[in-house]
Amino acid sequence: MSGFSLLSGPIFGNESAKESLKTANPGLQPDFHDLKTPEEIFGLNQKAEVTFTGQKTVLVVAAHCDDEVLGCGGTIIKHVEAGDKVHILIMTDGGGDVRGYKLERSHRLKDLFEKEAEAMAAAPAWRNAHKAAHLLGVESLQIHELPDSRFDSVDILDLAHLVEAAIDRVRPWVVYTHYGGDLSVDHRRINEAVLCASRPKPGHPVKELYFFEGPSNTEWAFPLTFQPQKFVGINAGHKADVMEKAYSGEMREHNHPRGRMAILHHAYDRGSQAGLVGAEAFMVGRIIG
Repeated sequence: MSGFSLLSGPIFGNESAKESLKTANPGLQPDFHDLKTPEEIFGLNQKAEVTFTGQKTVLVVAAHCDDEVLGCGGTIIKHVEAGDKVHILIMTDGGGDVRGYKLERSHRLKDLFEKEAEAMAAAPAWRNAHKAAHLLGVESLQIHELPDSRFDSVDILDLAHLVEAAIDRVRPWVVYTHYGGDLSVDHRRINEAVLCASRPKPGHPVKELYFFEGPSNTEWAFPLTFQPQKFVGINAGHKADVMEKAYSGEMREHNHPRGRMAILHHAYDRGSQAGLVGAEAFMVGRIIG
């Protein structure tokens, strides 16, 4: 009986990539950038499956710089392509003030993203987040300076007030944020703060609330309780490209959840669960309609 080799499959159709996989030393990571994606192989695209109307305002609330791309970067791109207005709120850049310069923490509109991405008096995470915002095509970005990995030291009311201020400013119909069962205490606290800030009181603008996964967080928690209910078809390669261009320092080797191949595989796995090529999955917090 002949054995089956992954190297013979269509996704490994690039000869140089096949050769590098065959000859790689045990400690050497192969270059997966040469490998073809399912979209390239089969000519598949999911533009026809876009269900966004182009008439909604969206707010993404993330704990750290890179969480917005890892959690829902593909969905953000989909919203922007449909004409929706997307805004991002990030709670910390791990300390973006350098050489005694105090950054102004108000929101930045998209015409300032490229300038902020090159700001000499800002830490790398600040610059990277603005580069990501530019690549994603969002309308605004605001980054606060909470103590990284210590959000539990901040009163929940203070966290909720930061989210409420963003909601009051952009009046979002849709909000995406972290899942409450993540391993990171920062993720869990932001989930709680968003729930507090988006309580469905009469006249509240938030009508849809979704919780996203965080690679190397959601799947490393115990017990594993993330049960996706909403799937959004995305271009997984585009999402991985944004991560590499904006947050290369946060990317890891290919056998890590934040490695390029892991990001692609996870998107294709989620897509296969819903009859899509690539997808991001969400738990539904609330839909009011």
